[in-house]
Amino acid sequence: MKKTLLFVFFFTATLMVMAQQVPQLKNNLPQQAAPKKMLEAIEPASTTPLPVASYTQGSSNGSKGIVSVIPIGTSANAYGYGYAGGQKTLVWADDNLKTVINTHRMGPGSTPPSLSGYIGIDRGLNFGATPNDWTNNYQIYNALMPGSQYYLDAARYPQGVIYNPEGNTDPANAYTVFFAPNLSSTATTWGGLSYGVANLMNNSDSTKHLRAYNPPPFTYIPDGMDINRQGVVLVSDIDQDWTTGSVVYQGNIIIYRGVWDAVEKDVFYEDILIPLETLNNDRPTNERVAFSPDGQTAWMVALANTGNLTTPGMLNYYPILYKSTDAGQTWEGPIEVQLDGENGIQAIVYELLDDTMIAALYNPPLPDRTQIGYTTAFDCDIVVDKFGNPHIGVIVGVTGSSDYSIVTAYGAFAAMDIYSIDGGNTWFGQIMGYPKQFRGTFGDLTEDNRIQIASNWTGDKVFVAWLDTDPTIAQENNQPDIYCRGFDLLANKVTGVAQGAGYLDQPNNVTYFSDVYFQAYFFGMSRYTLTDNDKYIVPFVVEGLTDPAGVTNPVQFKYIPDFYYTDADFVFPVGNPGVGIAPVNRVQAAISEINPNPVQETARVMISLEQPARISYSISTAAGQKVLESTPVKLNAGANYLSIPVSNLHSGLYFVTFTIDNEKVTRKMLVK
Repeated sequence: MKKTLLFVFFFTATLMVMAQQVPQLKNNLPQQAAPKKMLEAIEPASTTPLPVASYTQGSSNGSKGIVSVIPIGTSANAYGYGYAGGQKTLVWADDNLKTVINTHRMGPGSTPPSLSGYIGIDRGLNFGATPNDWTNNYQIYNALMPGSQYYLDAARYPQGVIYNPEGNTDPANAYTVFFAPNLSSTATTWGGLSYGVANLMNNSDSTKHLRAYNPPPFTYIPDGMDINRQGVVLVSDIDQDWTTGSVVYQGNIIIYRGVWDAVEKDVFYEDILIPLETLNNDRPTNERVAFSPDGQTAWMVALANTGNLTTPGMLNYYPILYKSTDAGQTWEGPIEVQLDGENGIQAIVYELLDDTMIAALYNPPLPDRTQIGYTTAFDCDIVVDKFGNPHIGVIVGVTGSSDYSIVTAYGAFAAMDIYSIDGGNTWFGQIMGYPKQFRGTFGDLTEDNRIQIASNWTGDKVFVAWLDTDPTIAQENNQPDIYCRGFDLLANKVTGVAQGAGYLDQPNNVTYFSDVYFQAYFFGMSRYTLTDNDKYIVPFVVEGLTDPAGVTNPVQFKYIPDFYYTDADFVFPVGNPGVGIAPVNRVQAAISEINPNPVQETARVMISLEQPARISYSISTAAGQKVLESTPVKLNAGANYLSIPVSNLHSGLYFVTFTIDNEKVTRKMLVK
């Protein structure tokens, strides 16, 4: 009898421990699953004229007052900026040119119907500060191949960047580089590709290329695009077979890598497949790509689940990254980021939820923090800082009660910058704010917080922005404002909201009381900010809707020219160590700049080591082609002088990448 009672006791105790290991969420919590990725529509386009929009001047700059709003271009409907995860590379600012572009479909018009297969840009010179600085609906691509209903080369969901030759400050010498899907020969949905370039000031100096749908790979609708300052372009896409009417993931991310040809004044692409095996062959929910400021390091991030990480909750999404150190020619990975559990990111595991929120979410017995499962939401964005480390702008929250879902109760999810300080070995998180709403509905479109991330031109500051709706105005995220927060990587501080003589530990409401207050339905954020003396101007474009449910109606784009931060706005210390520590310090080394520079015969560099280390170097062209690689040598602690012969190299810009044990440091070198 005693043995029986003892068995019952231990059995009951074991069940209690198991129950504590699987926390139970309360019933009726608001939750959202990933939007279903079915075929993107070939949507109708209206020729209804738009009412004339007017310029509204704000009361002061956007970090301390009400922003100005400048009407710029128009589009045939809302789908270019819309569709779940629509935050592609739409807005681009070049700090050397002081120029901003907004890439979009054109319209309304009549030939072809509503011009919806055309691509245009809105171009703002002089920071785009006033309406007179803008040239709008500047056509860079037209459709010429009639089909049964739509032109087969009609472009949709375009992305655009600026190629500006290094050192140039004249917009007449720079080009828009664009990339978009088209109907190709299918005439059923997207799969073909349209790409080319157009001079910023003379669109007769342009190119147009078409690629028919011809898998493999199964090209579709790219999500990410970036260009480095040497003219290498990366565009990211998910390899997925949609021909049956539902999406079947093929196990790859597609990188279209293009290189600027200075003779042809054009960009030519090759396909690079990055294998990414996921659990149950589930499709990644989003992918993006970005270069570092020096253009040699590139990172690609996808939100997916490989099955290699253990989460305390239901199946979740987490960032999976690949890294290139040769301007996107070859890729290393995957690097999987553990969000939760004992090995999770501290800011997520121990800081995202307070005790009150845990009690509000879970049934007793309340879980230990390492027992709570977390997931990313379904969109993300990425930039790379001056040290070559990635920063992922993403929503992170409690995993819901079903696989790949997120709890959307206020306080259960946060806008974050997830980043590494050592090339992807360790990961940190910085909470930028807590949105009150998650998903909005606009006609047949659904959009979540639409989170995006930018950096300044030198890569030592990042800025995260997202959409959120005041719940006293609407119970969905369908009357949103733009919220933004900055992160100074050198000072290890984030911005706050000025109040009196102090600051509130909160993000800024960018569109507060402006002409798009409660009406920032869809928005684009530039990959780079603009620098005007001590101001870091964050360029935003809002896609305005005449009717929030009428997404097939023409739309008006509106530019915000005067939202900025200064160094004084970065006031709240970040608890994570070493955000702004350069790689050379982590390997206990210091590498000088190349000397002389420019160089003709022999370049020299001083390497100071705190302890002996193995050193090698490689030299790559501006396009990423490796032209020389040394054998490793062992250097002693202290000052070492290394000579690099360059007499066999052609004149031009090169990058010298030093490998110190397992760390890499890159220096620019100009050969005469």
